Amino acid sequence: MKIIDLFSGIGGLSTGFKLSGFEIIQAYDNWEYAAKTYKLNHPRTRVYISDISHNNFQLNKPPINDFILIGGSPCQDFSNAGKVLGEKGEKGKLTQKFLDIVTYYYPEIFVLENVPNIIKFNIYNKILTLQNYQVIAVKLNSMFYNTPQNRTRIIFIGFKMKYNLNGFRKKLLKKENQIPTTVKDYFGDSINIENYFIEPYFRGNKNIWSVHEPHPTIRGSGYRPSVIDGIRALTIRERLKIQSFPDSYKLINHNVKDSNQAIGNSVPVNLAKHIASCLYELLQQH
Repeated sequence: MKIIDLFSGIGGLSTGFKLSGFEIIQAYDNWEYAAKTYKLNHPRTRVYISDISHNNFQLNKPPINDFILIGGSPCQDFSNAGKVLGEKGEKGKLTQKFLDIVTYYYPEIFVLENVPNIIKFNIYNKILTLQNYQVIAVKLNSMFYNTPQNRTRIIFIGFKMKYNLNGFRKKLLKKENQIPTTVKDYFGDSINIENYFIEPYFRGNKNIWSVHEPHPTIRGSGYRPSVIDGIRALTIRERLKIQSFPDSYKLINHNVKDSNQAIGNSVPVNLAKHIASCLYELLQQH
């Protein structure tokens, strides 16, 4: 079944779905840096630099046959790290926009990713009770899905009513590794340090982390060279790998600000791959 990716960023969700056997036919994002990086790595996908928030936004000739709509809507207005404006914030409104697009185009299945804090807002129940869909919501931590990062996200998957979902939630929740993946587990001998520096985000956060533990949630900003002698910060390429992008994945440039923002906004590829693989297996049964 063909995939359309909204809020595609540089392609974390798309790459995971592609690795699981899906064809990504279209991707939409309003940030040129992200869209061009996406296109560089997914040359067969039609990529549109388009603002989904516009009232006149439309998909460009979506498939006549059934398709899957995926997206990681901006989380800043739902996150405790932001202003917590929820669906009233400009970015928070985009989750409702995703639902509006689902309602209008009526895809066979939709997949939506956001932060766990979204459960505190009205939009959470709107997603779960979306008309004509049966919706499953699960909370997954990427460090149990071959990703060296402690990053917890809510995943919503909505299906048309014809699907039998017995056992599907259990399959989604099944961990691929029982012990959290550490940086050293994932990088192996390609990383030759024991500790690295992260600028603390909250007062009291530690600033030296061991490679023998998962990396904390990658952020879109706040990274700078280490101020501690003998302890370096991770490079942009290393942070891209923390998000489990393949080593072959390219950025259009290594502008520090844009690269960090794009990496921080991404869905970890291997977490997306797990979700997509569960979905692919279900579709094979129908």
